[in-house]
Amino acid sequence: MKRIHRIDRWGGLVAAITVACAVSIGTGQAANTKPFREIGLTPVASYVNPGSFTEQIFVDARARHGAANEFFAAVVLHIAHNNVGGRGSGFALEAGFADSSAPAGAVVYLVVYEVMANGDQLVLAGTAIPQLPPDGGYVVDLRLVPSQGTGRFAGATGGIDQAEVTYDPAGYIFEGTITTVGKTKK
Repeated sequence: MKRIHRIDRWGGLVAAITVACAVSIGTGQAANTKPFREIGLTPVASYVNPGSFTEQIFVDARARHGAANEFFAAVVLHIAHNNVGGRGSGFALEAGFADSSAPAGAVVYLVVYEVMANGDQLVLAGTAIPQLPPDGGYVVDLRLVPSQGTGRFAGATGGIDQAEVTYDPAGYIFEGTITTVGKTKK
């Protein structure tokens, strides 16, 4: 009889430890949605031939607007700092398409690749639609690409959805939300 009680006690202890581990792993991996703010410098842009980029967003844009309406493509190098990953650097692939339904007659598609100081990669994709003067800014809709993020950005969702962002030679400021599934910086 003592042997059965000993098994019951050990079984109960193992079950309690298993439940505690499952709960702590579940909460450690739970999504953490927070504001996302990035300040970036755009010091170098290199123009390439329109039609050069093969990422799916550009293929879809050519199908939507017509390949002949792609009037520029550029690789833009930048240094950035955001409140989630800290300091980093990266590049953006940008392609502009003529679109008569857009306010200034164009839509810019972009994919932003950033690597933070600790090596985590963040990838955003979407559009920046130029606005008419006097504002001269852009309406931005960039979404995180969960499958291409690494480290704290692996599986991260969210994005930048702003009514207006101003780009200039000095840089940009993006604001939005991010939902990370891994460890987050405080």
